[in-house]
Amino acid sequence: MNIKKKIFITGASIAFSGILAFSNPSEASAAEYTAETWSARTVEEIKQDILEDENGSKYVFTWGDTLSAIAAATEVPLNTLVEVNNISNADMIIAGNSISLSSDHKVMTVGEGEDARSYDVSKEEEVVEVETPVEVVEETVVEEAPAIEEPVVEEVATQSTSEGYTLTVEATAYSTNQPSLSDYTYTGINLRQNPNVIAVDPSVIPLGSTVIVPGYGTYTAGDTGSAIIGNRIDVHITDLNSAWAFGRQQMEITVIP
Repeated sequence: MNIKKKIFITGASIAFSGILAFSNPSEASAAEYTAETWSARTVEEIKQDILEDENGSKYVFTWGDTLSAIAAATEVPLNTLVEVNNISNADMIIAGNSISLSSDHKVMTVGEGEDARSYDVSKEEEVVEVETPVEVVEETVVEEAPAIEEPVVEEVATQSTSEGYTLTVEATAYSTNQPSLSDYTYTGINLRQNPNVIAVDPSVIPLGSTVIVPGYGTYTAGDTGSAIIGNRIDVHITDLNSAWAFGRQQMEITVIP
């Protein structure tokens, strides 16, 4: 979503190492992000949010993270995390930033796309920048596609013209009444005038789709977010207290492209 970046730097009174500077309010279900509301995430919580595939693993920094917990969860030395992320202050990191590790844990990539930088972290005493590895996901998909493409495409196309299709997602909520958020979505929708909007990953749910959220109603897929990746949605709820109460839910939605 269009988010006004909000940096939070810890003071000496907070007894944690590597406290997160928050830049993605929707990730914590519309809470206010201050020193009073901050609480550290555990190593096990971080491990559960690490995405893994044949190329290795990826983790996106989240409100409540600490560098020491990230280091323990990813099995990367703390000083290596500080160096490759160019963190001059170990008490300040940015939510939404991501790190990726190769399957052998020898190469760490920071950032994505043209801004990605990779480093050889196999030797703790020396970190050397290397060429960013090329992912092989697309090649694997192309090899498997001939076996499943014809029946799957025909079935989805038929469903999309009438009732749509169902999708199991992890859902959170946000509100335009959060001081740190804009009234306008990624696609230009004014949430004050058209509040029934959800943020989606456009590669999973096309922008402009109609999405039926059970128990909440019909929404338009008209927003995005740096933490909304894969089968994730972020439901806009105007009332701030209701957005807080929404929490994080597993649900089955209906998508009508």
